[in-house]
Amino acid sequence: MSVLLFALVLLAQDPAPVVAPAPSSQENMAVVTLNCALQPTGSLDDCRVVRETPAGQGYGDAALQTSRRMRVPLRDGLTEHPASRVQYDTKFRLDPLDVVIALPDRR
Repeated sequence: MSVLLFALVLLAQDPAPVVAPAPSSQENMAVVTLNCALQPTGSLDDCRVVRETPAGQGYGDAALQTSRRMRVPLRDGLTEHPASRVQYDTKFRLDPLDVVIALPDRR
């Protein structure tokens, strides 16, 4: 019998920024699926990259860095989390910037 754990994963207070590589010109989104051990305190440990799209461009490493600062809040009535593993997606999105370059009129 499998138990499905629904958890909202929040960043810890005052997180340091994580710099992810820019998606390739053909992609505007990258998705990394992580699987992590949930500690009784709500922190994540032993995280592994399950899937990284696009692969091999550094998004997995950036998601692993972010996971070190994640916390899963306790449900009502619980004093600690049961031992389990959680799996979640981290999405990286880069919106193209509208850049307008004004050149001087050289008439």
